[in-house]
Amino acid sequence: MKKYIFFLFIILCQIYSFSISTIVSIAPEKFFLERIAGDKVDIEVLIRPGVDAHSFSPTPNQLIKISKADIYFTIGLEFEKSLIGKIEKINKKIEIVSLDKVCKKRMMEDPFEMHDDNNSHHKHDDYGYDPHVWTSPSNVIKMASLITEVLSQRYPENKEYFYSRDLKFRNELQKTIKEIKEILSIKKENRIFMIFHPSWGYFADEFELNQIPVEIEGKQPKIRELRHIIDLAKKKKINTLFVQPQYGSNAPKIIADYIGADLEEIYALEYDYINNLISFAKKIRESFEKDTKDNE
Repeated sequence: MKKYIFFLFIILCQIYSFSISTIVSIAPEKFFLERIAGDKVDIEVLIRPGVDAHSFSPTPNQLIKISKADIYFTIGLEFEKSLIGKIEKINKKIEIVSLDKVCKKRMMEDPFEMHDDNNSHHKHDDYGYDPHVWTSPSNVIKMASLITEVLSQRYPENKEYFYSRDLKFRNELQKTIKEIKEILSIKKENRIFMIFHPSWGYFADEFELNQIPVEIEGKQPKIRELRHIIDLAKKKKINTLFVQPQYGSNAPKIIADYIGADLEEIYALEYDYINNLISFAKKIRESFEKDTKDNE
């Protein structure tokens, strides 16, 4: 009898205290995973604050964790393409899950094709797809469902736990969408914002905004392109230029000074996903209200 109780205890411990070893590319994915899997997941984030995703290479410590991981949740970033091949060589049992496959992709904006007579913009095929799918909370709802499905299939003993937390997270995101729509309900003819790195296009599409990027495909504009962007900013009465905190260049300040705009920091890779979305919405509204006051 004692032996039976002992083995039952071991089995219950395995069910309720196990930890899934996962790899994610960016901090928002960690937020999503924790919302769904709680303390049943161990997460290694590859792109840490201050790390440039365009030149990313995993550290020796990260390679060790990758070699032991159960699942790698990718999200459609460029560096993942070359990294996946390396990962599969050092960990043949790892499952690769592409979260971005459930999202409809948008093309990158071309500031040169923005119309001067209205507020629409073109998305240019030559610039490729915008990889920042997570900035749309509706996309995150879809990605969360995929995470839940993958975890439930792999660990069916915790299926109910995952699905109940996914439902709670879905409700949280839907509430966030409603709150952001209320924040951005201000009536304004030019519902546009200018940002140095074009990382908020999906957010803009979801909430009926127009994003004017300064960088194109991670590259700073050339002189001719810069003149066009400055002229456009003046015509559209841009008073705020959004920039990511880690940007190691004086270019944003120079442009902001030239067009008479304030610099505001916003980081699409922030871990605290929901608060970050709301914070950005409030900053955009403040820029709209500032423009309204200036025109009174």
